[in-house]
Amino acid sequence: MQTICTNDSSRPRVTDKRFSRLGVITLWTIIFHVDAHAYIDPGSGAAIVTAILGAFGAVTYTCRKYYHKVKALFSKKNKDD
Repeated sequence: MQTICTNDSSRPRVTDKRFSRLGVITLWTIIFHVDAHAYIDPGSGAAIVTAILGAFGAVTYTCRKYYHKVKALFSKKNKDD
């Protein structure tokens, strides 16, 4: 929900309750942080990046494959040849 406020310069300023909630959550996280005591070695990081790139490549290939099938279905073909 947005509310319009006026400040000293008499220009309307839009404030959003979500931003104040986000500020409270951010402040809470900064003040009461908990150490994770976790470590991701370079090999695990490389495996995660490889998995993300592989998934992106698979989705791209699948979309292109079906795009060309649909395009061929609706394209005009000359049957006289």
